[in-house]
Amino acid sequence: FVAGQEELQVAMECAKFFGVPALFAEVNQWVAAHLSVQNVSSLWNFIESEPLLKHQFGAAQVDVADADGACFDFHIAHFYDLITTGPANDRSEVEEFDAGAGAGAGFLHELCVPLMHRLLSPGLLSVPST
Repeated sequence: FVAGQEELQVAMECAKFFGVPALFAEVNQWVAAHLSVQNVSSLWNFIESEPLLKHQFGAAQVDVADADGACFDFHIAHFYDLITTGPANDRSEVEEFDAGAGAGAGFLHELCVPLMHRLLSPGLLSVPST
């Protein structure tokens, strides 16, 4: 049913309107299978904004992917890539920063504040302070 990221919101609306839990599972599966440095932050924001996607689907669907967990794990595993690549680190934008500010946060910059707190709070990341 879901062929691309742009169809996720439509799938969610259909799932809510028609009350089809299989569509929630399909969205979760699609997100977990299509994570990349370029889209993981926006997809995790999407998962966070849709509480029904974090709902447990019961024992009948034990093979449903945990998109929320997959996004968290991807952020941990690719943290350096997320801060060093992306539109915020485009050469033209970096030149606009003053020397003390440094470069942007890459694709990680797209992550909402509650998810950033969740990402940093377990202490799984080694982040230099200088």
